[in-house]
Amino acid sequence: MSRIRDPDVLWLASLGTTLQADYVNVEQDSLWKDSPFDWIRRLPSRRKGKVGEQLVAGWCAAKGFDVTGSGDSGIYT
Repeated sequence: MSRIRDPDVLWLASLGTTLQADYVNVEQDSLWKDSPFDWIRRLPSRRKGKVGEQLVAGWCAAKGFDVTGSGDSGIYT
């Protein structure tokens, strides 16, 4: 935070650091350390869903299932 010069921004950054403990579980974060899926956790929820759909569709296709879109957004058959 040393690069921040504006006192209001500095105050907000300090408050954000204080609030972080209420929203970030450090122990849970350490469970994801070195996981190939850690990056997914940091995506917005809609993107997480899209990546999840693609992962499951890819896994199903690799197992020999015929995976095609249904024409309805986000539904695979």
